[in-house]
Amino acid sequence: MLGSDRYSWQKFKKAVRNPEMFADELRRLPLAANGRFYDAMVNPPPTDVFAEDWDNLVLLDGCRYDVFAEENTITGDLQHRISSGSDSGEFIEANFRGRDLHDTVYVTANPWVHEIESGTFYRVVDLINRDSCWDADVGTVRPETVVSETEKILDDFEDKRVIVHFMQPHYPFLGETGRSLDFGRGIYGDRHTEYEIGTDVWTALRDRGAPARERVRRAYRENLRLVLPHVRELISLLGGKTVVSADHGNMLGERLIPIPVRGYGHPPGVHVPQLVRIPWHVVERGERRTVEPDRPVEWEDPDSETVENRLRELGYR
Repeated sequence: MLGSDRYSWQKFKKAVRNPEMFADELRRLPLAANGRFYDAMVNPPPTDVFAEDWDNLVLLDGCRYDVFAEENTITGDLQHRISSGSDSGEFIEANFRGRDLHDTVYVTANPWVHEIESGTFYRVVDLINRDSCWDADVGTVRPETVVSETEKILDDFEDKRVIVHFMQPHYPFLGETGRSLDFGRGIYGDRHTEYEIGTDVWTALRDRGAPARERVRRAYRENLRLVLPHVRELISLLGGKTVVSADHGNMLGERLIPIPVRGYGHPPGVHVPQLVRIPWHVVERGERRTVEPDRPVEWEDPDSETVENRLRELGYR
């Protein structure tokens, strides 16, 4: 974010020694300025997800409202909300940090789970750091794994709210178009042509121009279409009042306003509509749950090396 911490003298000197870092920061400044404009002039207050009424909150990672509205196949009442962050870290910080959410179980395939303080939730079910859940071939947790792992524990938490956090439509892209791309992380890490291993899909997209933008937009939509049947299955298992939403959206190379630069990915602190306007799709099936808080179940902190590897696979490092 734009602040004294980010632009300290030490960081300035480091950027001067690293021209690419300096260039990245220069590219980010107009994005951040656009976000500041929307925060000041356009965006309503962000949604506190725990102030809303739900039994189950299903989070699609990086899911834009506009694309969800066009691709959604699940019957319900589609609304929209403003997210409290333009990346997962901001969303988790704003909604989870410093709270006693002892009536809620959090099942997640998102790598920022390591930012959650012990004792925040009644229980955290960390899928991304389980080798049995992580698909090394594609570099993510598949949506069917999220559903099956959630189903295993539902009977144990009949008196708890449940949050289930899928990684899709966030890349790696799992559909036909996505698997044919020759840049990005995860599944593409050993198949780069022009780009060194470690180049993320948004940097490659920025550099390759219009044809690449169209392919990535198709791949992004495919990832959303791929996850939606699994979300529908999960809703039928959960029962009660379910909200399908997102932690943040994603920029896909559109020109932003008021400064007409193109935006890619989902950097923190950039609160433009493509990143903070999220779906809020309400589905009601069966009886509501009676929720009771309990003493939190201890969970082991994930291995730091595993965390770093997962973050790198998903493009955060």
